[in-house]
Amino acid sequence: DVHHFKYTYRMIHDFFKEFQYVDIDGYGDKVEQLYWERGQPSGNTEHQIWWRATKRINRFVRYFLKFNYQTLYHGKHETMFQGHKMKTNMADSIFRIEMYVQFDYNNKFKDHWFLKHFENIFMKRIYLEKRKMHRQEAYSDAIKLTNKIKRALGMKTPISMPKSFRSEKMIT
Repeated sequence: DVHHFKYTYRMIHDFFKEFQYVDIDGYGDKVEQLYWERGQPSGNTEHQIWWRATKRINRFVRYFLKFNYQTLYHGKHETMFQGHKMKTNMADSIFRIEMYVQFDYNNKFKDHWFLKHFENIFMKRIYLEKRKMHRQEAYSDAIKLTNKIKRALGMKTPISMPKSFRSEKMIT
């Protein structure tokens, strides 16, 4: 299907702003960590774009969004559209989205002389329901981004939120 590289880039950037994700340094909307482009002898190019962003929920919890956008075999192509031959670019695009929930990202529990002994109990018993809620919210944000990309590319989106096919990860 046809999509514009620049439009997709801006749409994803707007998603980050809309859902209040900021760069990992906390300076604002400079979420792009890497833009890499490599030419091949055949005239095609490859792109790698890495975005890393965080969304601070409170002083104890934040979401970490890792987004990789990769294009392969990006090159000039001629196609027929409404009976006219048009010059376009053609590429294979790969989108990778990973979402993490970071608890105690400032190490307030681990660095405190008294609280470090109760961190495990707190996380597994007292804060269990909140942990589940935060995981669900973070997963919901990742699904919203996925659906936004799919709609822009003209792909089908699920009606209900699908179950993750990866195991849950947690950064502590």
